[in-house]
Amino acid sequence: MSAESWKTVLRDLKRRGMRPPVVAVGNILDKLPKRLQPRANAALHEVMYAETRERAREAVQRFVTEYGPKYPKAVTTLGKDTEALLTFFDFPAEHWKHLRTSNVIESPLRRCGCGSG
Repeated sequence: MSAESWKTVLRDLKRRGMRPPVVAVGNILDKLPKRLQPRANAALHEVMYAETRERAREAVQRFVTEYGPKYPKAVTTLGKDTEALLTFFDFPAEHWKHLRTSNVIESPLRRCGCGSG
């Protein structure tokens, strides 16, 4: 989708009364060199797909230990957004799959049969 298309979607949601989102999605990969991004992405995957909030926090700590010394901006971003990132644990486990997706628009639409994917 183009930037203008997204603006149209977001303006329409606001017009229809949508409140600001309660779940934030952060991206720290752009704070790391390209060569490390696949490995860092796998480490972040461990955070997002942990079985419990505590195990997710342990995965965050492993990320901090591995990347913190050389890439403090990435670690700062993750640390600042950790609680928002783990908000999905506040919801019933059957909803986690849809809350964790990187495509927050299409996943719920696909689930209800409204989407094209």
